[in-house]
Amino acid sequence: MPEDQAGGSHDFDLYEAIVHRMHQGEGYYQAAGVELRKPRGADQLPYPTRSVFNWRQPTLAWWLSAWPAFFMAHWILLALAFCTLWVWRKVLFNELGPVRGAAQLLILALGLLWAWPTWLPQAVVVHEIWAGVLIALALGCRRRGWMVASWCAALLALSVRELSLPFYLLLGWLEWRERRWHSMIVGGIGLLAWFGFYFWHYEQVQAHLISTDRWQERSWLQWGGWIFVLKTAHMHPLFLGWLPTAPWVVGGLLPLSLFGLFAWSGPLGRAVFLVVAMYVLLFCCIGQSFNYLWGLMYSPLWPLGLWLAPAAIQRCWQEKAMAHAAPA
Repeated sequence: MPEDQAGGSHDFDLYEAIVHRMHQGEGYYQAAGVELRKPRGADQLPYPTRSVFNWRQPTLAWWLSAWPAFFMAHWILLALAFCTLWVWRKVLFNELGPVRGAAQLLILALGLLWAWPTWLPQAVVVHEIWAGVLIALALGCRRRGWMVASWCAALLALSVRELSLPFYLLLGWLEWRERRWHSMIVGGIGLLAWFGFYFWHYEQVQAHLISTDRWQERSWLQWGGWIFVLKTAHMHPLFLGWLPTAPWVVGGLLPLSLFGLFAWSGPLGRAVFLVVAMYVLLFCCIGQSFNYLWGLMYSPLWPLGLWLAPAAIQRCWQEKAMAHAAPA
């Protein structure tokens, strides 16, 4: 694994500083403009603020600034994670049985550890963590048949982080595939509302640009391939420490988990596989070397195939043996 050109921890300081300014009465775009133009990171350069993609949507900052202290919002994030586990519990037990369902629920809970207040104190300001929890919640609500709740969770994820757009479109494709026309209309209305909101966000960014703002030097289309995918997969709470020391661990576990997810025959399993595979393929193409925080979008989900992979491999092996033993 090559060395990273920049770290992601200074992003946390940026988001936290913006919310502190908003607590003092500044508007989001005024506060974000000041903080984005401050030198940060190893190169001590300001963010390239000419690109609207370097200005986060104001949704999360508005939400955090509504609370007098960060720890209050952090407990909300934790409650959201527990709500996700509660929604998934019945589905997993129905599809996989009590033993495998409980194992999968534990694996999902480990993937949501970033929401625990003492695991990462600055997690509450990280947009991708909120979006990842909301994506998992949307999948669970969809499997329970709560389509309005599913679309609301997906729309919240989209309003927090634009990287949720592929997931939102995937939900729409699944509804089209199952001919749920009323649900598609609800999702389409939500998508149109978000496009209107994002256009307003774009106009606000343009109004707050100044002549000294930098352009984005490199495109996000970097074709980083499997190496960048592994960086994003390491954003799981239990695997982040393996990135600088033993990246081969996740390098072996991720394909194994993808195989287990592919073999998960239930409706929830198919949806989880499509989401994880979609982000893996997407991150093969887009993302600079220091954008590995993007992996928080799907990191709670990708290990769900590990528990199912051994049985899937055994079944394939048995079918191959039976095929060889069958008469010509």
